[in-house]
Amino acid sequence: SQDGSTGTVCFGSAALLRSSYNNGNQWFRDGFPISGATSFEYLADESGEYQVEVLDSLGFTLFSNTIDIVLLPKQINNFISNPLTPTPNQTVQYIADVSSQVTNYFWNFGDANAGADNFSNLESPTHAYANVGLYTVSLITSDLVGCTDTMTRVDYIDVTTDGSGSGGGGGNPNPNDGDVFIPTAFTPNGDNSNDIFYVRGGSITELNMSIYNQWGERVFYSDDQAVGWDATFSGREVQLGTYVYVVKLQFTDGTENTYNGKVTVLR
Repeated sequence: SQDGSTGTVCFGSAALLRSSYNNGNQWFRDGFPISGATSFEYLADESGEYQVEVLDSLGFTLFSNTIDIVLLPKQINNFISNPLTPTPNQTVQYIADVSSQVTNYFWNFGDANAGADNFSNLESPTHAYANVGLYTVSLITSDLVGCTDTMTRVDYIDVTTDGSGSGGGGGNPNPNDGDVFIPTAFTPNGDNSNDIFYVRGGSITELNMSIYNQWGERVFYSDDQAVGWDATFSGREVQLGTYVYVVKLQFTDGTENTYNGKVTVLR
């Protein structure tokens, strides 16, 4: 690439950068060396100006051209409806809180009896539910780059004959989110305090957890809530720094959700 070129990355993804040399690499972000980033590949999951320094076989130091990586923000922050507890055939207005790059919308109102009217491509659509019941609503967005986002609210709309609601509406993106605890850092230093990275939650019935390093290599996997990560890979301690987790959970009410984020290893 040429100096000043730009790469755009969807939220929750990363750009794979490659050096032309297999050995002697050191990756930089914004002019500073990235700790531990000495592979010929680097997974860039933060915005910044990236460059690789190479020490070739003759002992000469070479610098690559720079590339600006722009990590786009999450597209869907929230969506709401008015009213939340309508009566049959009452018009419900939907309003989405999304980032500025969103260009396309696809709504599913969860109303299977409505046929084609169950869907909309409008930014702020309306829908009327003919029958009493709880309805799960989903919104999918996309942008000109091709990035997408999805939010689903389970049992969100509560249609009753008098509009008072049955007490089951207003669902969160997942009703169990408040019960899930995922640490942002841990200290595996052998003092028996915060040595293991666990995902906790009283309503969790199934867990699949993967941990990845900055090069996209999976360093840990567990399908048991009682088995956490001790910051080792192949029997050796990993380097201090930030790692990416992908945690897929199933809950006692049958719902599922996937959590993506970062955890920092400290000592």
